[in-house]
Amino acid sequence: MNDEIVEPHYMFDEILEQPTVLQRILDNWISIKENWSQPLHEKQWEKILITGSGDSFCASEVGSYAISELSGISCYALKPLELARYRQDLFGPSTLVIVISVSGKTPRILEVVRQAMRYNCPILAITDNLESPIANECSDVFYLQTAPQDSLSSSSFTGEASAYDGYQHSVAQTKTYTANIMALFLFACELGLYKNHPKAVIAKKQLASLPSLIEALLSKEQLVKYKEISQELPVKPLIFAGSGPNYGTALFASFKAYEFAFQASFHEIEEYCHTSYFITSPETPVIFFASSGASLERTKEIYPVLSDHIGAYPLVITDANIEEFEKGKNLILETNNLLEIFTPIALIIPWQIIIYNLAKQRGLDVNMFRGGILTDHYVVGSLKTIRGSKIWTEK
Repeated sequence: MNDEIVEPHYMFDEILEQPTVLQRILDNWISIKENWSQPLHEKQWEKILITGSGDSFCASEVGSYAISELSGISCYALKPLELARYRQDLFGPSTLVIVISVSGKTPRILEVVRQAMRYNCPILAITDNLESPIANECSDVFYLQTAPQDSLSSSSFTGEASAYDGYQHSVAQTKTYTANIMALFLFACELGLYKNHPKAVIAKKQLASLPSLIEALLSKEQLVKYKEISQELPVKPLIFAGSGPNYGTALFASFKAYEFAFQASFHEIEEYCHTSYFITSPETPVIFFASSGASLERTKEIYPVLSDHIGAYPLVITDANIEEFEKGKNLILETNNLLEIFTPIALIIPWQIIIYNLAKQRGLDVNMFRGGILTDHYVVGSLKTIRGSKIWTEK
């Protein structure tokens, strides 16, 4: 890679680190599952619930499709407040609850854990921090190992904001998101193999190839392509759209925009046509995450209307050949025919680089939330609204 692309920024470094992180999770998978106190293959599971906040909820959305398809067990992603306080009817001994918290310190996730315990649900925690409250309260923990453990007890902030810890670097997270997805994919594949699902053997091979695939998507040639796209995007509020397994991809993409204070919104592809279509103006960037199948077919119907009728700027990130779209306004990724349930881990890679470049182009500090604008002020607010929240269910 040349000097123009490689910058000494933590976010960029973490993006490039993803192939290594994913390979580490693959290498550790056998020991991880063998250390679970709850048998992995529980025949009596009637449903599986996954929850997380922010990026972790996006991963929950993505993972729920893979688990449902490969296991045949109904799997749902629910927001933690919804699950802990409004949908206690879903808990029970035959319901597996998977909680995701990279820092392991989110009170609302801890509340879900305690509610699930009240109903004797088996619980699996996915976290990066083995010394966190959530890891300490759960007997079964999937340890991501995206960062050195000693880096999680401090932050780069000072004063009151210094309490925002639990991450290797206090930047917009990328590698932790794909790590969470990989953990859920492995879990889905293991259930699929146990149940002799016809796609399970293919799934296992594809998961083994993901680190090298992500590495290829982060090659010098691809980085140049992503940078060109970021330079062409109009300076307008961003609209993201995705369906099925990639609805969570669109959601995560919007979250990365929010973290740099970009105006953005996210939508399910079909619902976009019924609602937010009406706020799409000329040159509005509308980014579709459309994997081969229903999502892409629906996108093909929408694209020409946006491009020719409204004059918007549709951009399609896909794993399929889409020659009928205007050249330069699509991004075709070579994903080696990934199963659609696995495409989210590939389709998000370009956007991680694009939003990084967009922030740099606007003169923002890519090492800081909100690009360095009133960062400490907002971080202190986040601490009060998130980690300062009360838990209903005490021990």
